Amino acid sequence: MRYLVLSSGLLCSAVLAQDVSTLNPLVVTATRFPVVWESAPTGVTVLDGERLRQQGYTSVESALAGSGALYSASTGGEVQFGMRGVAPGSSNLLVMVDGQKINQNDTSAIHLSGLSLQNVERIEVIRSSGGVIYGDQAVAGAINIITTSPDTIRLSTWLREDGQLSGSVQVPLQIASDVDVSVGAEYDQYTGFRDNSGRENLMAFSELAWKSDAATLRWRSEYTDSTVRYAGALSLAQVDDDPSQATTPDEWQQNRTWSHRLNTTWSSSAALSTELDVFYRDNQYEAFIFSSDSEFSRQTLGANPRVRWQPSAFSFVNATFGADLIRADLEYSFNDRTMEQWQYAGYIDTSVAVTPSITISGGARYALTDEELTDSAMYPTGESLSQEAVALALGAEWQRGEFLASVDWAQNFRFAKVDEQAYTDVSVLGLKPQTGQSIEAALAWRTAYRDLEIQVFHLTLEDEIFFDSTANGPGSFSGANVNGAASTRIGAHAHWQEEWTHALWTRLSADYVRATFSEGANDGKTIPGVPEWFAAAQFGVRPISGLSLVTDVRYRGEQFLSGDNANASAPLDGYALVDASVNYQLPVAADLSVMARVNNVLDQAYFLSAASWGAYFPGDGRNGLIRLDYRF
Repeated sequence: MRYLVLSSGLLCSAVLAQDVSTLNPLVVTATRFPVVWESAPTGVTVLDGERLRQQGYTSVESALAGSGALYSASTGGEVQFGMRGVAPGSSNLLVMVDGQKINQNDTSAIHLSGLSLQNVERIEVIRSSGGVIYGDQAVAGAINIITTSPDTIRLSTWLREDGQLSGSVQVPLQIASDVDVSVGAEYDQYTGFRDNSGRENLMAFSELAWKSDAATLRWRSEYTDSTVRYAGALSLAQVDDDPSQATTPDEWQQNRTWSHRLNTTWSSSAALSTELDVFYRDNQYEAFIFSSDSEFSRQTLGANPRVRWQPSAFSFVNATFGADLIRADLEYSFNDRTMEQWQYAGYIDTSVAVTPSITISGGARYALTDEELTDSAMYPTGESLSQEAVALALGAEWQRGEFLASVDWAQNFRFAKVDEQAYTDVSVLGLKPQTGQSIEAALAWRTAYRDLEIQVFHLTLEDEIFFDSTANGPGSFSGANVNGAASTRIGAHAHWQEEWTHALWTRLSADYVRATFSEGANDGKTIPGVPEWFAAAQFGVRPISGLSLVTDVRYRGEQFLSGDNANASAPLDGYALVDASVNYQLPVAADLSVMARVNNVLDQAYFLSAASWGAYFPGDGRNGLIRLDYRF
């Protein structure tokens, strides 16, 4: 229930070697109402946007993949992420921008490679089931990308080792004392380690912000154009011969998205705060994959009103009421597939301070989707489908000074996606929602210089939605999407961040999870694509003023191959990657800095993912870039 998020000022102060007296003690809730740092919950990792830019990351995708906060997988296109025992790309991890869901209505990967870091303030990785506050797909947790308006003119350019030059610009303009306008653009290109594995991203935005004593308004319009090329899968023999070769030299996909968003907040008194998000997204997709052309379009319109109430007569009570109202239209060239979908949800989240040290929280959500689905293979004349789900949550927190302990029970769910509903067993009319619950407990010790936390969890899923190769599907090949057997994840997460001095810091984290099927033919078998161990370490030093050196080490343990539910094949070997970056702020120009980054310093051979039918996707070899930033 306690979906508050740590201030990037505190967690990333060590990396930026700031004076702790300048730290911002604010945190942010899932509904983006601020509270003080001392009340922040457990189960959150925060990645500071400025630090990520200084380390040379250019997109949200590359930042998440390089940070070690989650494990990832890719078949050569968009990188997909997982945590707490859910496989990457399983639709069990929610991704948001400023609290607004950006997951697709189908199983397509979220296009994080086209999401620029240009004006990202921080990225919050939330390790808690969030069925009440976040709703659909917040099964293992959520990623919340917090953006901010630029406050200075900023020019950036970076040169990769392949000779590709990219850059960005952002310009703020104050047109009145309470009105700001800003515009920006970015172009990023990368040839890729393998043949036909490059990508090209273009982003442009404009933003209007107005602020008064009691209200704020922010309007943002953005256009992104992202093209990714696919090198295809290799056999182990082909990997040994040349891991950079392509088996699909002509395959590609392009995503163009226009998005518009209005966010407004208003506080009538200290007891009442309101917020309203209204958004519209238009996504156009074209691709040449599996030797054929395909295209589809998505249009989404939604509104998310929220109210926080803390009555002055009962200041120990805090309640948030919210609703999610979304209309989506999708049209595919494949199977003449179309869908109209309406999503409705309402929720309440409350907390009561029963003593100065103990707080009890609870909440509930009801969600409903109605769909009109047409598919030439499954529903040639059209079909009306409906899904509904209820999630409840209850938690308790104890805090005394620098120490905090918590325990939470929460339900979660996810609705079947459009392409899952359109390709089921011929005897099934619509998949049921996947449901689950988690029990989580944590201990934390926090000071201005230290953040130490241990979290344990038990996550169970029922009617899990996945592709079963033995099901009787409507197509010419075997298999269909099904509500399958139950599964269980038991695990622990620990992290320790310490600022030893103004010029020396460390950040360590480790995750262990035992993810297994808990019934059916594969009862007790390990879920493929999930590493049992996952760890990361960061070491930073500032030997002289303006110069910072950072080394990142990421370890991913062995995992069973995708599709190998019976664990019949040998698992994929684990690996460790080392990255390094240097950032120097020139003393002759306080607003000019230069950065150099090297990824995979040891040129370690590893796989982005692998499947049981002999498909392997090699990861990038050693690569790097040089970046120049100027602010004025």
